[in-house]
Amino acid sequence: FFQHLLQGSLLKSLPLVLVTGRGYPDVLTRRLLQRLHRTAPHVPQIYLGDYDPHGVAIFLLYLASCPWLRWLGMHRAEVCGFPPEAALPMTARDQALRASLL
Repeated sequence: FFQHLLQGSLLKSLPLVLVTGRGYPDVLTRRLLQRLHRTAPHVPQIYLGDYDPHGVAIFLLYLASCPWLRWLGMHRAEVCGFPPEAALPMTARDQALRASLL
């Protein structure tokens, strides 16, 4: 997905800084976002991640240190009408993580 964003016209049409955490964010990535916010608080910071328990957990981890961060992506109301075969089955680990988030 990251390569698709780089090859598309998004970076040419919008002034943005694209940060990829490649999974759960480390402290330095979160500090970078904090510094960017202190330097340019008017620039929105947006999280684009998977709509699964891990994606939500990653967003919540970012949100704990970057409360101005906003979610961009699907929400539950948008996926409720999807047929079951449109999604990957949740593993036991996914289900346990989902339960811990509720």
